[in-house]
Amino acid sequence: MTAFLNFCRIEKGLSANSLSAYSADLSKFNLFLGDSPTIQDTEQLRRYIDYLYACKLGNRSIARHLTSLRNFYGFLMREGAIE
Repeated sequence: MTAFLNFCRIEKGLSANSLSAYSADLSKFNLFLGDSPTIQDTEQLRRYIDYLYACKLGNRSIARHLTSLRNFYGFLMREGAIE
């Protein structure tokens, strides 16, 4: 996660607020995953979205969470960390 946040700061030029939001979003997702640090299937993502709604997050916040995840996993794919 640190490498991703560094990439966002240096390469994408994101602000401190954006980096903080990305970090919080990824930490929340990591907490949701628990002992299994990988996504098993699309159903798990659906459960995560349900979890975000249960946490009383608004649509825009949930969209930001999903954008954070999409960018993070895109970064991991480009770096060859995942397939």
